Amino acid sequence: MAVLSYRLLLWAPGLFLGSSILSLFPTIDGFARESRCRRVSRHFSIKSSNNIFLQATSSSETSAITKAATTTTTTTTRKRKSRQLLISELEEAEKNLPPLPDPHADPNDDFFRFLRRKLPVSVVHWMRDSGFSRWLQDTLLVFGIPAVLKAYPAALANFLHLSGVFVMPSSLSKKKELGDTDVSFKTVSYGSHPRQRMDCITLDTKSSHSNKPWIVFCHGGAWGSGQPWMYRLAALPFLAEGYNVCVWGYRTYPDGNVADQQHDLAMALQTLRQKYDPSHVAVVGHSSGSHIALMTALTKPSSTSAVVDTIILLSGVYDICAHYEWETARGIDELSPMKPACGTHRSAWQEVSPTLLLQPSALDDLVSTKASINTEALPPILILHGINDKVVPYTSAINVTKAFYGIDEDQSNVVQLQLLPTGHAELVLELMMGHGVTRSHVMGWLARYVDGPSKE
Repeated sequence: MAVLSYRLLLWAPGLFLGSSILSLFPTIDGFARESRCRRVSRHFSIKSSNNIFLQATSSSETSAITKAATTTTTTTTRKRKSRQLLISELEEAEKNLPPLPDPHADPNDDFFRFLRRKLPVSVVHWMRDSGFSRWLQDTLLVFGIPAVLKAYPAALANFLHLSGVFVMPSSLSKKKELGDTDVSFKTVSYGSHPRQRMDCITLDTKSSHSNKPWIVFCHGGAWGSGQPWMYRLAALPFLAEGYNVCVWGYRTYPDGNVADQQHDLAMALQTLRQKYDPSHVAVVGHSSGSHIALMTALTKPSSTSAVVDTIILLSGVYDICAHYEWETARGIDELSPMKPACGTHRSAWQEVSPTLLLQPSALDDLVSTKASINTEALPPILILHGINDKVVPYTSAINVTKAFYGIDEDQSNVVQLQLLPTGHAELVLELMMGHGVTRSHVMGWLARYVDGPSKE
């Protein structure tokens, strides 16, 4: 009885906080809410020749979007149009999008508002800065596994397959998405810290793994949670097309801040190149992982060249100052790891906000960062975001796209924005589980901007 009481005492706080913590760290919550995305009955799009591809859904939005829809599908670079025209077309398309969700009205955030009223800020900060929130998030994901398996019966077979486990019951084995394709799994360390590791999943072929294209997946978690194994299923669509995959792990807060995480990504890319000699490298990021990926591309790491062939950004935060206001409205600003991970004060947030760094006026003000910004050799960039995203509003993606279009006109890199009828966690779940439209957009972009993998 004493043991039972001790266990209840240990786990009850976590279970009590669980449903509310999920709205801050939305990956697990997305499993429960994902079915809403599949209830979409119609699909409408706004397309224009300025690299904008906006998609929206639901009956309440159809009339406005149908009126705005065009048949122009030609993709261009910023060099072929004036930057002002590109921005004007984007702003015109933006008028036909649904309004942003009210950050004050989400009942999932009520508990955080309660915490702010009842608990001393020092206690909330302890939860965040001690790593308790990270532990809780990662623990709750384990509790969410049964729900995942119920919704996606093939998930376990696919996970075991990607982990190099081939001996499994035939009833489970036949559910594998990759069939009998042999894959090799290896955890590779690129630094001395336990979190500086990456899960490398390669196709078993007769030839060596050198000179093959690689996908590097950067997971999210508000800069303060997540581990590579939690996102291993994201490798499925890439392996199916012949790419090798690295699911990158890094020092999440409080073990590392944004600068440390950029350094970790640069080091991981360097290690990947040294160990596997890839022919091409594409980086795919989700949420805070998108922010880290873009910041690494925009800066010049001292430890290595982080040159990649293309970047795909899912549900990303690109303006830390603006997102802090959003988190404040939600009531999670003091519990979220974003504030301390990105520098604790506004001037520091500006220097790690791609949207601001890409604007000429911002570059003039931020002298210390200006010298390290690199916009001359950016690879093609695909920005995907969900219109129904309550964690990171879709204006995050729109504003960074406008900032890209505002770069000096002698730059000609391709930047494309696509807004999809989905939410925050659902975007990465569609990539992992195979439903929805995210996979097709991601794989189509890779086929266009990364040389096709050789089929063995």
